[in-house]
Amino acid sequence: MIIKESMFSIPVYMCSEPDFRKKRDNKKRKIEKLYKNSYTYKQFGIKPELKLERDVWKYDKIIGWIEFYLNGQTLKADLWFVNAKKIRIDLQNKKFEYSGKIADVSMTHRKSNLEIKEDIKAFSINCQKGIYFRKLKNHFIDTSEFYRFLKYLDLKEMIADLTGK
Repeated sequence: MIIKESMFSIPVYMCSEPDFRKKRDNKKRKIEKLYKNSYTYKQFGIKPELKLERDVWKYDKIIGWIEFYLNGQTLKADLWFVNAKKIRIDLQNKKFEYSGKIADVSMTHRKSNLEIKEDIKAFSINCQKGIYFRKLKNHFIDTSEFYRFLKYLDLKEMIADLTGK
């Protein structure tokens, strides 16, 4: 029996941070426009409390993650995704579910460190296009931090440590 050894995860967001800010600002403008014509605003200058300022993209708008793991000498990826019929900007009370294996990312035993990294990058690009999992196509896979540390990571050594070989 081969045990999965989790290596790293990449977050999946509802949309990119700039897109989120744009959607939030549009929603805020619409709400403010509605209340400018209200009696309480005109008479007393009272604005409704908008909770939109408290939205934090990095933590509030995550809708899933891709978990990379080692199964023997093969690097594979699983998807954990929010269980919701519609994913909107105001999605709350999220429950994440295991959506299954996405793909075998790399057969690491015969590849160099650079080749494994290229396989991971190609996989990430294809995921964003929805090739492996259609749900991912219209959402944002945030690889920025992952790519930042990937260049310093010795994957071959990490795989050897995890497999004991």
